[in-house]
Amino acid sequence: MADEKAQISPYVQNIRDWKIREIISGYFDALLIFKNYKRSKSKVANIPFSSLRKICDTLWDVKENFHLIFKRVLNPKKKIFEQCDKLTPNDLEIELMNNIGILFHRVLIAREFKYFIDSYDVDEDGYEEAKRSLEINLLKIDVLFDQGINIILKILEKYQNNILLLTYFLENMAALKTIFKSQFETIISIFVADRKIEDIYVAATNYYRECGWEDRAKDLYKQMLKYMPRHKEAIQIIIKTRHKKR
Repeated sequence: MADEKAQISPYVQNIRDWKIREIISGYFDALLIFKNYKRSKSKVANIPFSSLRKICDTLWDVKENFHLIFKRVLNPKKKIFEQCDKLTPNDLEIELMNNIGILFHRVLIAREFKYFIDSYDVDEDGYEEAKRSLEINLLKIDVLFDQGINIILKILEKYQNNILLLTYFLENMAALKTIFKSQFETIISIFVADRKIEDIYVAATNYYRECGWEDRAKDLYKQMLKYMPRHKEAIQIIIKTRHKKR
């Protein structure tokens, strides 16, 4: 483990936690655009070109962030990776890497079919063929996102000490619950581990305060008070910030 860490560049070590957060948060940003339209009254095949373009751009950023800190796989069967001073992905991280790549290309294809349908006058057969191809790709995108969620659920335990990732889940609880539903409690329990729920809130807010992000810290303390209205430390912080404004 020590030898492996020595082979990782200081730059990658410094940005690792932040990039892990950006990979997972970007993935969920793309997923929310897709799932929110799927839950709407319109058929998912009517998803706007602009939404598909946004999903595509977001997944591109996720893919690039992944390769910024993880080695590329040159031979999956023999587990041969590129020679560089990045992190070596484990099996689950490789699964996620593949899922992101395939998703990106599927969305790219769906985007082009949608552009074709919206932009050109075509004969009935050509239109119907493009529409069927779009619907097939959207169904496969839906399946790929569900597979990606399951991979991320398995992978989170490795990142349970990533304070930046923890703050993302706490700050975006409402939106993420629409994706995970009852599974969201499982995610939080991974970060809690053998601690108490208030401990992770305190850890996250203390991190923000150390970084000088007082407004973010205060917002998390307010959120914490919704679940633990008598927590003394949270109450004291809120009172202090109110006094500072006077």
